[in-house]
Amino acid sequence: MPAVWRDFFQFVRWPAPTPACQRMGRGWIGSFVTLSALMWTGLIVWLGLVLGAEHLLSIDAPPRVPWTHSARLLAALSIVVAPVVEEIAFRSWLPLTTRPARKRASLAVLFPVAVWTSTIAFALLHLTNFRDGPASVSALLFVVPQLWSGLIFAFARMRLGLVAAILLHASINAIVFLATHGLDGEVSESWKCRRTSDGSIHCVGQETGRNKFYPPPSAPVQSPTAQPRPSAAR
Repeated sequence: MPAVWRDFFQFVRWPAPTPACQRMGRGWIGSFVTLSALMWTGLIVWLGLVLGAEHLLSIDAPPRVPWTHSARLLAALSIVVAPVVEEIAFRSWLPLTTRPARKRASLAVLFPVAVWTSTIAFALLHLTNFRDGPASVSALLFVVPQLWSGLIFAFARMRLGLVAAILLHASINAIVFLATHGLDGEVSESWKCRRTSDGSIHCVGQETGRNKFYPPPSAPVQSPTAQPRPSAAR
């Protein structure tokens, strides 16, 4: 197991502040890449568990809040604005141990509380992505990735600095955006359809809540029956 992974799991067991962040350089890049691999490993494991739960327990993903603006605006908000604002709000204030000795004892006790409180709050904030929000129990399963990545971001902020946390955050948002919208910005989603009483079909997007209506098929046009040609008189 890479040393960065061991340090991370030790950090999760009992978060502790560090004397200083690692400076940018070859070692910083290596730690960043290794931490990215750990983040995606955890997310892939979660995805496998969710797919298994959907298949075995018939758990459907809760519908998301529909996005009615342009895909470019969504990309800018999710890849640029959200990582910067959320990392500043939830993790920039996490202190290092550059404090007077009399304050370090209290810091050692309060720091784990601060890390876990900010991480849980970060995950719960993403319940607003779903139409039912906190009222949906199944939505809690779908903010586990934010809980996991929030711990990764907190560790990155303490070991590698705030810039590393922002870059990790932006990278995961960018990949999720491309996976759900593609390069053309068109959202890819599954649809649940039903036939109405008048014969039309109503479909609801499971990810965005968008609606599509298909009119009832028109009655087929009857082609005239071909009449046999009279046989030539002999």
